[in-house]
Amino acid sequence: MSLTPIPVPPIGFGLYLIAADRTYECVMNALRAGYRHFDSASFYKNEAQAGNAFEAWLRSDPENNKRDDLFIVGKVWTTEIVAGASAVRASFEKSLSDLKIGFFDMFMIHWPVPGHHTGAYLALVDKVGTETRALGVSNYSAADYDELVAGLEEGMPRPACCQMEVSPYMWRATLVDFFKNKGMQVVGYKPLGRGKRLAEDKVKGVAAKCGGTEAQVLIRWVLSKGVEVICKTTNEARMR
Repeated sequence: MSLTPIPVPPIGFGLYLIAADRTYECVMNALRAGYRHFDSASFYKNEAQAGNAFEAWLRSDPENNKRDDLFIVGKVWTTEIVAGASAVRASFEKSLSDLKIGFFDMFMIHWPVPGHHTGAYLALVDKVGTETRALGVSNYSAADYDELVAGLEEGMPRPACCQMEVSPYMWRATLVDFFKNKGMQVVGYKPLGRGKRLAEDKVKGVAAKCGGTEAQVLIRWVLSKGVEVICKTTNEARMR
């Protein structure tokens, strides 16, 4: 099987801070609500439960529910990044096995651990095209990116995406432009500030004027900047 990179879908469902015993239910609800882009990581400690949901969804209607309909992101955590190439590769394989998805659409270096993140990336380059469509980075600065790319040989796959916190209250236009100018997509997490920004008077005012919800206003703002967005809720009604 040869995997080719595809664009990151504009809206994804994040698995961060979802308790393991609620993950299966939440992922199934998200799939029923129409989500197909899921943001996972070994650090979240719920990949096996998410994998059970993906497997159940795919088996429930094989004619209509296809693996290629999904866009699944994984990440390797700092502990394994520091431990070295073998640990990074083992983490990749465990996540892939736990998620029961056959391949990743994007696999990321979760944090740019100084002195180690380039080695972690290099440990994964041979996965591109066979076990992941592309590699990406998360929480990187411009300097981190430059350090990483300086360690890559000509012809090696470059990061296709950078994930970072993005919201109207955490807007880093220069950094977003930096990555876009490298031909990368930018994916924003915490668009709602973990719910804290929903109570802001300005957000409430815009929502009232537009006839939408506060969450819709904040998510739409991020999308309007050309940034894909990761949302998360355990409330089924709020997924829609």
